[in-house]
Amino acid sequence: MKLLFYLLFSVLISPLISAHTFEITYAVPNEKPVYKTRVYIAMSEGFRSPRSRIGDWSNLPILYAVDDTDLDGKVTINAKTLGTTPMTDLEGILKVQAIVRIAPDWMLPGDGEGDLYSDAQKVEFVKGEDVELKFDANIVVNAPVFRNEGPVQDHYFRSDKLSEFHKRDYNMRYSVILPEGWDKSKKYPVIIYVTGFSAVHQKSTRRIQRQFGKKGKQAIIVIADANCRWGHSVFANSSVNGPWGDALTYELLPHIDKTYGGAGAEHRYITGVSSGGWSAAWAIVAYPEAYAEAWPVSPDPVDFEAFQELNLIDTEEDNLFITTQQEEKVARYISLPSMGWTFENMANFENVLGYGGQLLSFAAVFSPKMNADGNPDAWYDVSTGKIDMKVTDAWKPYDIAQKLEENWSKLEPKLKGKIHFAVHETDIFHLDHSMRLLEKKCQKLGSDATFTYFKGIGHHMTHNHAEKIMDSILKRWNERIEENSAN
Repeated sequence: MKLLFYLLFSVLISPLISAHTFEITYAVPNEKPVYKTRVYIAMSEGFRSPRSRIGDWSNLPILYAVDDTDLDGKVTINAKTLGTTPMTDLEGILKVQAIVRIAPDWMLPGDGEGDLYSDAQKVEFVKGEDVELKFDANIVVNAPVFRNEGPVQDHYFRSDKLSEFHKRDYNMRYSVILPEGWDKSKKYPVIIYVTGFSAVHQKSTRRIQRQFGKKGKQAIIVIADANCRWGHSVFANSSVNGPWGDALTYELLPHIDKTYGGAGAEHRYITGVSSGGWSAAWAIVAYPEAYAEAWPVSPDPVDFEAFQELNLIDTEEDNLFITTQQEEKVARYISLPSMGWTFENMANFENVLGYGGQLLSFAAVFSPKMNADGNPDAWYDVSTGKIDMKVTDAWKPYDIAQKLEENWSKLEPKLKGKIHFAVHETDIFHLDHSMRLLEKKCQKLGSDATFTYFKGIGHHMTHNHAEKIMDSILKRWNERIEENSAN
């Protein structure tokens, strides 16, 4: 009787339990990877490969992951594996691809030099039917092809400070767009343009050339790549990422001036959008002597009272995933609700990704230490979304609004006429809220920082604003030329 019941029960539940298995093999590198090797199965619809969607917030792939702890080049992914979607929910025709994370200093798996991936297989998933697949991740991601000569160049730059921190050679990356008719014996104003989250320096040169137009051809434009293992370094010193702020200020900037003819701090400017905008804001506040002006556009939260839709300063408990509106609990969105990107979805995806996502990138910069498990302090519960206020309280040294308020007597003379913020009236990622709070605090301090609000909805630097930046740069530069001529 018990046997009959067991067989009947098994028949009833068998369609509900997925037995999908994916066996992945890969060639273990001769040199042991710096960090643990995480192996993924990625799935997506459409013509693009699942690997190419990992950084596409608007169309993230289904993802499963397991660490190859014994590093033998063989792993199995099944229903028990960490994943973004229960395997019982898989249905329809999907492209399936294996990815092996090897690169130590890149945020997206399958995109860093030395990472491995397989060919994608098109698979039809049917409820109640098991799928067993084998993948050989035998395609190697090659080193990017850099342009080492000419008017647009891409380079690595070894940072002594970051190498010392990481206890191995550590390279920063940048591209340089030289002025029209560049002459190595002459001096030029320098624009430091910091990449946004997941943007890559050598892939951004044409867009930035178009953005700054004809006037931009009169300056050296350096595209500083902020990508790192945990996501975006924002060029701030960090207990987890290392001294990126010092590396930029005291190593890369002098190298740029010496190599390409930068005219020094009096004619050096910094800008960027989103995480690059926050980098620009942080740079001028943390290193005011290093720049003539900063032009942050749509920066990540510059006031932690409006960390997107969270208040990390008050003492009230908060939740990353849900909020209450008209006595109803509703999902929090990392962007405008119409785009459908909830914080819960993002946190779930990043939990499988391991490192390199936006939410964990904040933790890597702002959290004061790395834990024994190799992760920075977690600032939210990945299951419930509850904010750990002890962790976010420790982030306050990176709250730009608070930094200005607490150090205004020292910073005021150093920042006079130097800060120019801009954001859309309605920022796609709610970043206008933080900007409006900062503007009020700057007004209260008596700061002459300027705030520009682009009309409408967006999250980018407008062409008119780029031209405004260039007008300011060239005005100061022409005054220098006139002064030198007079002498």
